[in-house]
Amino acid sequence: MYAFQSGMKGEIGEIDTAYLPKSGPDGLEQYAKKTGIGWEDTNRMLLEVAAGATIGNATKFYQTFATITLGDPVSHLPKVVMNSNFDRTIGKQISLGNGEQIETYKKIDANGDGVSDIVIFYESGKIQLLMNYAGSFKDMGYLAYVSDGAKGRKEVGNFFGDGYDDIVFADTKGKLLLLDNNQGKFSRVSPVILGTDGKSETIGGYVQQLEVFDMDSDGKSDIVMLDDSGEINILYGTVRDNAGKKEHIFIKKNIEKGLGMRLSQEQRNDGGAFSYDGLTFPLESKDAFVETDASAGKVNQGMVNNLLYLKYTYQSNKTS
Repeated sequence: MYAFQSGMKGEIGEIDTAYLPKSGPDGLEQYAKKTGIGWEDTNRMLLEVAAGATIGNATKFYQTFATITLGDPVSHLPKVVMNSNFDRTIGKQISLGNGEQIETYKKIDANGDGVSDIVIFYESGKIQLLMNYAGSFKDMGYLAYVSDGAKGRKEVGNFFGDGYDDIVFADTKGKLLLLDNNQGKFSRVSPVILGTDGKSETIGGYVQQLEVFDMDSDGKSDIVMLDDSGEINILYGTVRDNAGKKEHIFIKKNIEKGLGMRLSQEQRNDGGAFSYDGLTFPLESKDAFVETDASAGKVNQGMVNNLLYLKYTYQSNKTS
């Protein structure tokens, strides 16, 4: 594979920007400057070929301007047989993919049979379900398309104790959303959140981190999150009766407030101290002494302010 630039016009050729990752790829032309190109981070074309993807599908997401596939007379991959294991050292291929970039995947019990199925999250927002039937996975298509889902912050859990795993995620505005699994049918909802006093509650800020654990050992998954208001909250899923209908809700318990740091625009000129190896106290250096004419009868206040220091002992008597 060779990356090239137009010699006629001296400019980068046109490509389909839909195939470029948002963060920008590291092209093959950067190979001498950066390690791991082709195998990790923003360029995984070699890794995807090794995993069984075609050359076209493996390279189209990682082009910086153009790629020509000429072949390699030295190294090669064995022929992939799609109806059998493509590599016994890797395992069994369970999905051919859809040609789109996969963000992540999670184990999920989508049908409540106690067997782990798989959901695949694509960067486009599509969510694909692979149902597990006695160890054989069947592609059930897309169970949802979440166009406004944020990157990362996607988790799976049995929040309401019914045996059907739900999907929780944050949208691009940092708000919490839920794909509620009602006996195998997923519905997107904004979760109903109540405080421990039964009053309506909300999430105070932009969801920064999202994890799922069973925090109270009751067999149900709980949501632990940190938002940009500095709060750590736990959401406990439960079911309540609402006019004869069962309603899925969350009880919010605040664990901590005021985490994080808020920067101020105000300049402070007092209370500062610093230390580093080799630091010399100003008055211990001959360069710090300034000769002035005593007959002038005036004091340069700015100079005085610049020559006033406090000396602190830090770690040892030799380090100040």
